[in-house]
Amino acid sequence: MKTRRLMVPLGIAAVLMALYWWGIATASAEAPTVITYQGRLTDNSGQPINATLPMTFALYAVPDGGTAAWVEAYPAITVTDGLFTAYLGETVLLSSAVLNDNTYLGLTVGSDSEMRPRQRLGSVPYARTLAPGAKIKGLSSSSALLEVSNGGRGGPPGPGISGVGNPGVVGSSSSAPGVVGSSESGWGVFGNSISGTAILGIAGPGGTPGLAFPVGKAGVLGYSNIGPGMFAWSTITHSLVVSGSARVTGDLLVGGDVITNADVAEHYVAVGTLEAGNVVMLDPSTPLGVRRADQPYDTTVAGIISTDPAIVLPGAVDGVPLALVGRVPVKADASYGAIHIGDLLTTSSTPGHAMRCDDRLQCVGAIVGKALEPLDEGTGVILVLVTLQ
Repeated sequence: MKTRRLMVPLGIAAVLMALYWWGIATASAEAPTVITYQGRLTDNSGQPINATLPMTFALYAVPDGGTAAWVEAYPAITVTDGLFTAYLGETVLLSSAVLNDNTYLGLTVGSDSEMRPRQRLGSVPYARTLAPGAKIKGLSSSSALLEVSNGGRGGPPGPGISGVGNPGVVGSSSSAPGVVGSSESGWGVFGNSISGTAILGIAGPGGTPGLAFPVGKAGVLGYSNIGPGMFAWSTITHSLVVSGSARVTGDLLVGGDVITNADVAEHYVAVGTLEAGNVVMLDPSTPLGVRRADQPYDTTVAGIISTDPAIVLPGAVDGVPLALVGRVPVKADASYGAIHIGDLLTTSSTPGHAMRCDDRLQCVGAIVGKALEPLDEGTGVILVLVTLQ
């Protein structure tokens, strides 16, 4: 059998060309799953070979010896004037774990021994590691490790980076911003969600959205020297929801009405399961305890469990907020009679629900409030003015 020699200068050039043009032609496609490799075979006298030969390609982590991390065999590759082309990864998947800084290609032709020396793969095949699960690592103190620029093509530019997943894009840093967005005329960072949180900010170990651990580290921070530091709007619900206290160190400018919760409450001990809007009565077995009222015209009625009180009086009891005065939603049952605006409400046989007071004598000492909204039939939630009497 003739001795074959592999000459590879063309191989590296061909790989560069193939991968480069793939990127231009399929800018929106997924990363290619094969590496184009071209080589040149000659006999022992240096003459190019013309034949169809079986070839086996293998990738190693070392230039000599060792065990192949990836092997792919082709039963017949056409060699014309010594030149041949193979598509590595066409039948055996090339994973990101196989390609790294030290990857060597070994080639076996027919029944010959593997050719020496193995050829080290350069940076273009290494770009295959940008497949899902890839990690980009490096050392840089003054410039970005990865920079993506989109100048547009025949129109305004699109996103530089688009992330789809759960979550789509994640940024992490131990001492600096995890994600930074900057724009001269548009959005620096834009979040959009159909059913979840568009942008989530968490600060510190064990932090929760919008809550900072330790104190002074913001979950979400907005800053501007020419306009609003943060801007929020919504077409169907609240533009901004704050759970907990809010602190304003400068002026607070309001362009519309200031609407606040309209009741004052204090905490009582819950006996059994209680929900906002429940009508409750005092529980004789528990100090400062309340439970759902379930008897009509009950003079032990204590009031209504507040949904979101504007003011909670301080106290040592941990429990549920009981509305003392103001406007609160209440669960009501109109099966005992339709409720109209202005009707006095009392306890009913429906646990935790109010009903219209039809017997003024029995209502003495059992009134929980005055209806501010009607309820024609069935059960529902209406607004009531708390007036215990």
